[in-house]
Amino acid sequence: MVWSTRPDLAAALKKISPEALTVMVNAGYSVPESTLAILNERLLTCPPELFTVEKINSIIQFQPALATSIDQTLPPSITSIAAKSIASFPLRLSHADTYTGHRTVLVGDAAHTIHPLAGQGLNMGLADVRSLANTLEKAKKTGMDLGSDLAIKDYPKERYTENHIMLSATDHLNQIFGARNGVVNWLRGTGLDVINEVGWIKKVFMAGAGAGVKVTGTGSGAGAGRNAGLGWQGLLANAVEGAGQLRGVVGGVATMAGGMLKSSMRRGPPGRGM
Repeated sequence: MVWSTRPDLAAALKKISPEALTVMVNAGYSVPESTLAILNERLLTCPPELFTVEKINSIIQFQPALATSIDQTLPPSITSIAAKSIASFPLRLSHADTYTGHRTVLVGDAAHTIHPLAGQGLNMGLADVRSLANTLEKAKKTGMDLGSDLAIKDYPKERYTENHIMLSATDHLNQIFGARNGVVNWLRGTGLDVINEVGWIKKVFMAGAGAGVKVTGTGSGAGAGRNAGLGWQGLLANAVEGAGQLRGVVGGVATMAGGMLKSSMRRGPPGRGM
């Protein structure tokens, strides 16, 4: 499990006992944003040895409970955390300028690093390896020098744009999930509910994330050629690029959510996205 948070909170969480950390993780799923803010404030001001399970529970006890609906389920509670498994590392977005050098090829994390919220780092690395293997196999069949620039030129051509699209999309999703505004929280939670309810949208996201199935872009004009064949990742990256376009996406989600709320679909009270 990866808990994405601020560096100061990450450092403080590492210093408390595994038992207290277990309660904090469970609280992250089960208490409202206001209570989490109080817990984080106490975490930063209280000595680690005094930030105990009892203290955390006492704070939670006197705060409002998270509103849940009948069809809303929470992840199973964590019962314990092994002390040796607790660690932290900086989250960085990086992308190499080029994947190839003098008889050298970059793949996976050597070529790009991505936020783990979408779980796509391993998938991107495996896709790199598959593309490189196919490229080298073609070069071998034609008797080319496998280390030459000509032999491996198809690998960066195939993978660089796809990886950059996923990096951009995930970075923008991280910004959306990192927002702590009440309205944005509601829109974020409602948007995920909409995706989960509308079958064809859910299938597109799942296919793009795992199976590599692409949705061909359509339309005319300058953007049509750029979007064609990029799949949902490309459409998503282009849609959320820039603040103005981001507002358009949020507005579209709100409009879709409003229409569905007026329909016969069952809806619960707004939830908090994590």
